[in-house]
Amino acid sequence: MTRKEFESKSFEEVMEQLNEECDDVTTIDILKDFNQKGKWIAAICAGPISLEKAGIIENKQFTCYPGFENEIPSGIYQDSFTCIDQNIITGRGPAAALEFAYTILEKLGVSSTNISQAMQYHYLKK
Repeated sequence: MTRKEFESKSFEEVMEQLNEECDDVTTIDILKDFNQKGKWIAAICAGPISLEKAGIIENKQFTCYPGFENEIPSGIYQDSFTCIDQNIITGRGPAAALEFAYTILEKLGVSSTNISQAMQYHYLKK
């Protein structure tokens, strides 16, 4: 969807488009495969809806953009910027992007210290 198309749609139309994308068979198959193999899976903002559609968030803690938690009834919503439960990392939304990215790096075994210091992330944590 282009920016022009997005701006011309109502909230209900945008939500319908989002639900169609979350139902994408290829995405759901990849999520199921990664989950079965214990690979890291990360989703931010409305992305955790795909985890629900794939059936891999049941009884797991997650976070998402406020209001989308209603679309994920099988999971356990946490009001936090990021959330990790087993092999699944979720992020709340745009304001959580840095913390979400640093969390992914750390879980992949890459130190985020240098980049977070260069980005002056520590000032946001005060």
